[in-house]
Amino acid sequence: MKRFLSILSLSAIFLVLSACDAQQPSSNQPTIDDSLAPIGLLGDLSEPLYYEVDLTVDPREDEFYGTVALSFRLNRASEHFWLHGNNLQVERVELLANNESFVATYEQVLASGVAKITFPMALDAGDYEVVIHYRAAFDLNLSGLFKVEEQGLSYALAKSESVQARKFLPGFDEPGQKAPFAFTLTVPAAMHAISNTPEASVTELENGMKRVTYLPTPAMPTYLLSLAVGPFDRVEGPTIPANEFRENEVPLVGYSRAGRGAELDYILSITPEFLAIFERELESPYPFRKLDIIAAPAWPSGATELSAAITYRESRILLGPNPAPQARLGLLSIHAHELAHMWFGNLVTPTWWDDLWLKEGFSSWMEPVVMAEFEPKAGHEIGTTVDGLRAMSLDSLASTRAIREPIDRNEDIRNAYDAITYAKSTGVIHMMDSYFSPELFRPALGRYVARFAEGRADAAEFYDEIATQSGEPRLVESFRSFVEQPGLPQINTQVSCSNNQVTVAVQQQRYAPPGSTIDTQTQQWDIPMCFVDANGHQQCDILTQKAASWEWEGACPGWVFPNANGAGYYRFNTDTANWQALIANFSDFSAPEVMVLIDSAFAAFSQGTLSAQELKKLVEASTESTSRHVVAAAMGRIRGLLAVSDEASKAPLAAWANALYSPLLETWGEGSDEDSVILTNQLRSSLAQSFDNQMLRSELAQQAADFTGYDANSAESSALTTDEYQMALTVAVEDLGDSFSHHLLAFADNFDDSRFRAAAVNALSASTSSDFVTTQHAFVLADETESRESWSMIAGAMTVPELRSEHWSFVQANFEAISKKIPAQWRRRMPLVGTDFCSALEQGELQALFAEYGELTPGFERALAQTSERISLCEAAKPSANEFANQLIN
Repeated sequence: MKRFLSILSLSAIFLVLSACDAQQPSSNQPTIDDSLAPIGLLGDLSEPLYYEVDLTVDPREDEFYGTVALSFRLNRASEHFWLHGNNLQVERVELLANNESFVATYEQVLASGVAKITFPMALDAGDYEVVIHYRAAFDLNLSGLFKVEEQGLSYALAKSESVQARKFLPGFDEPGQKAPFAFTLTVPAAMHAISNTPEASVTELENGMKRVTYLPTPAMPTYLLSLAVGPFDRVEGPTIPANEFRENEVPLVGYSRAGRGAELDYILSITPEFLAIFERELESPYPFRKLDIIAAPAWPSGATELSAAITYRESRILLGPNPAPQARLGLLSIHAHELAHMWFGNLVTPTWWDDLWLKEGFSSWMEPVVMAEFEPKAGHEIGTTVDGLRAMSLDSLASTRAIREPIDRNEDIRNAYDAITYAKSTGVIHMMDSYFSPELFRPALGRYVARFAEGRADAAEFYDEIATQSGEPRLVESFRSFVEQPGLPQINTQVSCSNNQVTVAVQQQRYAPPGSTIDTQTQQWDIPMCFVDANGHQQCDILTQKAASWEWEGACPGWVFPNANGAGYYRFNTDTANWQALIANFSDFSAPEVMVLIDSAFAAFSQGTLSAQELKKLVEASTESTSRHVVAAAMGRIRGLLAVSDEASKAPLAAWANALYSPLLETWGEGSDEDSVILTNQLRSSLAQSFDNQMLRSELAQQAADFTGYDANSAESSALTTDEYQMALTVAVEDLGDSFSHHLLAFADNFDDSRFRAAAVNALSASTSSDFVTTQHAFVLADETESRESWSMIAGAMTVPELRSEHWSFVQANFEAISKKIPAQWRRRMPLVGTDFCSALEQGELQALFAEYGELTPGFERALAQTSERISLCEAAKPSANEFANQLIN
């Protein structure tokens, strides 16, 4: 067989090359010894030009097959080139060179999916084509091109990000290697097939199949490839009209598994306005020719930003006619995030995974920005503060990483997908946006997108462009200090005042929790800071030294708040008098300011610089807040103290919390707005599950029994909302015992609601019955258990102190089987089974397990280091928790 590039294909290549001339490989992509199998970047020996993909995909079968015609450029003479392909059965490779066809060889040389194609002779630098004929089994663990069965029907979906496209497609599987794709799929005639571009033609075949050809894609990386085939419901959404940024209309279509299409109505209805907000904010048109929203029957993550075919785990976006508030807000948040990716990551792609933050950080930051414009009175802006604070726990570890750090191995790529990339980046970007002003920062961001549109960019290029467009070089230095080094700054302030002269001595160090090995004095940041005082004076500057003194004139203020608007990504400590004044005047501060006040106060208490009595006053004051986020933040911190306190301290601490938060149920329970409903559920959950409120436990158990028809003739579907599933089912499993647990397991098997199913598995993992352990362990390893559920069951069971030793013995004895059962991209996280360990003995056993079996979970090293450090810090956290409880007794 002889194949040559068509005129159309060549034209497309030349257009792409001319458009991307400025996008040459950056310093991130060094030349590598061509003879050595690359363990990270493939290097610059070759690059893709164009893919023609022709696959037969039938989800009813066990495998798929087809060809990839890969046009590539060889940048220097060689007898081979490197690419990716993981567990593909390659049957034949043809090399097309100099108008002749030759047989080439294919070999996978590394377990990470690095493969080698060897030519029958050395080739000069130039453009060539290989045609790869192959087949592969559908993955059964939600990785690569996988298949799932729901309600007796089979579906196939491709999870490409981050290094999983290589499991179904040979090619250059790294983000900076962008090229156009032309897909042709042969699929069952009665099924829908979805890819990244609109259909060009559909041909019915005589064997009950059809052949679907798609328009070529723009240049794109493999991790954004979409491929889905199955008996989906197809729901047409409202066409997205043209506007001042875009001349063309955008067709909007939703897909769900059979019978669930009506539940796509809400997400389809809000999408046109969401898209319009992004276009206005970035002054940039939506970059693709259509937009599909796919509710996947199963998906390893919440969602993935596959270009023009965003794919979600169905439980995140399928909402009934009366969605529970938390479920609706979750949909808004994840949808805003994935749509942001159409610009950040898809239109402009990171060169390599060390700059993952350039897509994930900015997409996370834009979530509350877009939600606030969509619903201006809902207070969504606080989401950036919440995200920044969420990152600080991980960023407080000695074993944490920088937002941007080198990734040298394929096995370490998934480790970049953590709270540092998502939440810390959000907090840092929010700080820059707030300090330098949205009027300066956001237009500069839009021009960055415009400059690198359809290309790729790394951090150096981002910094250069943002400095040029903003005219503010200090922004770059500040960004770099937060992005390129690990850890969390702590600002120590000492306030003094005399003769109408306010002086604040400021000193920066790295934050370290009690028991940490962190050297707090070796790092320094360029920290944008704004202080505000009780007289309304605001003082802003960038702290570029280890210590400085800030002064301003005015009457001596009652207090000085070291993080105005809560926008700074740092913790603060201050002198005793100022702490007392801040806490006494709690009501003077905005919700974001109170959030950072609570966070810094608990940190100061753990360091011994804030008394237990003052912290108690702060927590009590937080219950008067009108912000659900504030109330929930302080309550969450109390749960944290309870978790690490000694047994003798738990009862008084839980009793005090129960007395403090129970009255809020009546206050917030009277409201029907979303915030009231959400906080009411959070209060009920904490009071019942953490603070041992027996009356609430009884109510929740009864609700779960009614909903599932336990000891009744029929189930009452109105007994629980989706937001109540988890807490009610968990309490029922704990209080009603094995009889309910077995009933729940059977009910979940027959109740077609993915949210309920996930909540049921999590609840069943919380069983405190030793007689149910065998059932839990069998569930984890059963062939019919979906891989996410296997992980949820064993990870949840390991948090139950009464049975932890039994579950830990099971993990140790069955480590290989468990590691194969859970989703492939999650295996690196298996050390997290030891998250609740709190002794040196347990720490040693965890480390020994991974010393023996670590090769089964590539990339485990970071999760093991962080889990081990948390175990060490657990003992150090106990004294302050016990001290807080003791002052309640005395």
